[in-house]
Amino acid sequence: MRKFLVILLIALVPIAHAQVRNRMSTSCGTSDGLSSFTMSAATTSTTSTSTTTTTTTLVPDIVYLYNMSVNETPQTNEIGAAFNMVVDGASFNAGNGGYYDFTGADSDNMDSGTAMSEVAVAQNFTISCWFKSVDNSDNYQTAVAVSAGSSDRILLGTGSVAHRFMAVRYDGSYTTDCGDWNWANDTWYHLLMTHTSGGDVQLWVNSTNQSGTAGSPSTSSTVGTTFGNRTSESFQALDGAMDEVIICDSVLSAANILVLYEHGATTK
Repeated sequence: MRKFLVILLIALVPIAHAQVRNRMSTSCGTSDGLSSFTMSAATTSTTSTSTTTTTTTLVPDIVYLYNMSVNETPQTNEIGAAFNMVVDGASFNAGNGGYYDFTGADSDNMDSGTAMSEVAVAQNFTISCWFKSVDNSDNYQTAVAVSAGSSDRILLGTGSVAHRFMAVRYDGSYTTDCGDWNWANDTWYHLLMTHTSGGDVQLWVNSTNQSGTAGSPSTSSTVGTTFGNRTSESFQALDGAMDEVIICDSVLSAANILVLYEHGATTK
């Protein structure tokens, strides 16, 4: 009798293993399929984290973010305090993830009658934007300008000589940093200005720190914040396009400046 039972158990073992394999295949897929599912879940999680990072914590200390990826007026600050930029004449372009075109007319801009308090001669800050001009012979085009009065003015744009970019601070006298960059028409450039409360002004173009010939700027004392607007007899309105304006209330490191450039360059 015992011999019969042993023979029966030996015969049933392969059947039991086959049933286990069938149940695993039905509920989870094969072992390869399970690995594939696990990797897919991890990739989804990583993508989700990456998306969040690019919109809110791409670099430290962002206080103003204007993606310009949506056709809306006013353009609203997407992080931090409410601060609206009225779209006056600039037109939305859906290409490259969305940006705004400016025609070079004095009335064609984005503007606020209020100065950003974080962008002032007594503050540490960083201004970042993407810039494209269709007329590189037109000197002194404004990208971003903030004025809190006669002795508190900040500007990022093009300089007094063709193919020059410029970062400007005015506190009763001018401090500038220029890049003698042979920039081409209809080409996107990442412009960035770092500024310390002690008066140090640095210009970065496409993540590279510049050291060019100083120009002779003349900025406006009219209080407000503007993108692409005529700001004085010297600085003209932008004839081109702008995208993704970011303001930080700190001086970004070279590593973080590179992060901003590489992030924006993916859609340019």
